Amino acid sequence: MGSHMLTRDFKAAAEQHIGDMAYLRGLVTKLQSGTFLDRIPVYNQGKWSDRRRGNCTAFAFDSPHNGWMQPGFLGTGEIRYNEDRPKRHRDYAADVHLSILRDDVVYMGQDLRSAIRHGIPAAVFYKGLDGDEDYHWYALRRCFNLASDQPDKLVWMNKLGSSISSSSDDETIFDHAQSYGYKVFGGYYAIPLKLIGK
Repeated sequence: MGSHMLTRDFKAAAEQHIGDMAYLRGLVTKLQSGTFLDRIPVYNQGKWSDRRRGNCTAFAFDSPHNGWMQPGFLGTGEIRYNEDRPKRHRDYAADVHLSILRDDVVYMGQDLRSAIRHGIPAAVFYKGLDGDEDYHWYALRRCFNLASDQPDKLVWMNKLGSSISSSSDDETIFDHAQSYGYKVFGGYYAIPLKLIGK
């Protein structure tokens, strides 16, 4: 899907994100079951009841048993923490991106709509600080919808420390990420179904 992109222009990215989410929610309304919706994991609070288990990567892959999972672990078995990665922001982001690709995760750039054809949509953000860099995952999940009485509400969720939260209807993942100090968007990824829960 092209080279790895990084952007600090959250306004433009958020506007595109809002349009893309409206498109995906429209598909849910029109098509219901048998669509991409059936592949999106339902958020299971019981599965994540011990919130000390797992980090944002484990949460994105819906794998609480994998603890403090790092990008690249599923593809190589190698565990690389932040201190094992380059210190400069761009080099760090490129290193994390290559690790994610080693897991057979598909990079989608800013193409959220196409991500649903390749797996479970997820997004990666970075702090954008040389020497104190960090990444953070957001992943698309299904939650219970009172209006339809079905688990068909699409929600972006993340796990930061022991806290699991979601972006509200009037807050994008960009607002949410920025409020936690993640100021660079690294693009969308599609996590293949074969990796969910691994």
